[in-house]
Amino acid sequence: IATMSRVGEIIVYAEAGHDPRTYDVHDDNKLIETQHDFSQFLRRKGIFSATHIKRLIRVNKITLDGTVVRFPREKPLIAYIPSQHSLVIDARKNYSYVAVHKPRGYVTNAPQAGEVQASSLIPPSMAGSLSCIGRLDKDSEGLLLFTSDPTFTYDIINPYVPHTKEYHVWVSSPYLTHEHLQRMAEGEMIIMGSKIKKCVVEPLDVDPDSGRFISFRIVLTEGKNRQIRRMVDNVGASVTRLVRVRIGHVTLLDLEEGKCRRLTPEEVAGFRHDWSKIDKTQLGDGRKLVEEEGEGSTSNNNNNNNNNNNNNNNNKKNSNADIRTSSSSTSSSSSSSTTTTARKRPLKAEEVVVEDDNEGEG
Repeated sequence: IATMSRVGEIIVYAEAGHDPRTYDVHDDNKLIETQHDFSQFLRRKGIFSATHIKRLIRVNKITLDGTVVRFPREKPLIAYIPSQHSLVIDARKNYSYVAVHKPRGYVTNAPQAGEVQASSLIPPSMAGSLSCIGRLDKDSEGLLLFTSDPTFTYDIINPYVPHTKEYHVWVSSPYLTHEHLQRMAEGEMIIMGSKIKKCVVEPLDVDPDSGRFISFRIVLTEGKNRQIRRMVDNVGASVTRLVRVRIGHVTLLDLEEGKCRRLTPEEVAGFRHDWSKIDKTQLGDGRKLVEEEGEGSTSNNNNNNNNNNNNNNNNKKNSNADIRTSSSSTSSSSSSSTTTTARKRPLKAEEVVVEDDNEGEG
């Protein structure tokens, strides 16, 4: 079969009421003879997972020039689809997108005897077939996102375009110094056998007696298991309370503990990416995001320190301190979500492993 001289398109209808996404077909000229070849071909382009593609094939949701794509085939498909033809994937569904304020003590998945899942906080009218995006430790609190839309999950956890996640953390006595915060921010710690990435770490509440920091704000672009707790342990302290206040541009706002709300259309759209236009020779390791959040370090300005001491002397030491969400970090997350840092070599498609439990920072 001769190579097609014109680049074709794949049209994906992902959501009801939204314009379709269009993907260029330009990466290879291989024959597609089996359902496995077809699902892997689309997966490499960021068009759903291989499992979801197979499910759409079973329910006749994929067509080529109006003819349903089925396997096995008499004639193989070709990866170069002529531009006058169209491969259409119709995955439209009334998906749900829900934010939950998880209290301490709830688990995000695999509950043991006597444990309660955070998904139980979602009423049946909103629930449906929802899955949690990432994790939050049982002893941690704060924002969790749930959805029934597999493309939304992929848009959030795909490693090419990481989203910042913000936490407010309280620690036990003898509390923390600027040097402790700087060590956590500079990205030199070894956690679970590898060096962590630079992150933003800024002080919040100050102990009036010692002048040390009772709590701090931290912004991450990665999610090693219990990462923040391990980082605090490395500087000789321990976490007493940990609250995730933001994922990307979505914040807790005034959402009460144990309550949930639907995401707005604008919040959902803010996570969407056209994967056909993302340079996959670059890996979003979060360094640019961190630089825009605060240069991956803590502030050592004396005036700022004095202001912190004056403003926080009357703050309570307990963990009922107000949760403050930074609006500046929210805007930097959404505006820089497609800024990435060059990798030494291109990342091959088969090297990309997307898991749904890679955000257990708490």
